[in-house]
Amino acid sequence: MLAAVLRNTGDNDLEVTDTIQVNDPGPDDVIVKITHTGVCHSDVSAMNGTIPQPAPAVLGHEGAGIIEEVGENVTEVAVGDTSSLYGPSLRRMQILYRPLKPNLCMTVQFDQ
Repeated sequence: MLAAVLRNTGDNDLEVTDTIQVNDPGPDDVIVKITHTGVCHSDVSAMNGTIPQPAPAVLGHEGAGIIEEVGENVTEVAVGDTSSLYGPSLRRMQILYRPLKPNLCMTVQFDQ
């Protein structure tokens, strides 16, 4: 798997590598083979430290791909389905904002 990795906050370049290890999916998780993604302004902000993001980190959190594996509790999607991705963790925000408005959440975090 190719990945654009931020090695250190403040770096101007991302390291493209194919040595990323992907964990097996947990019971509620899916593994998506990313076919399309990009680096957006929030990734640049993570690089320069404006958005706190511990390094190392794989950037490019908005993407699309094909589901390769599903956890045992996953019933809404299946292997082979297409999927789009959005990286911020919305677990806490779901309690605070209805309807969901991630642009207003001050505690949003990016999951890896």
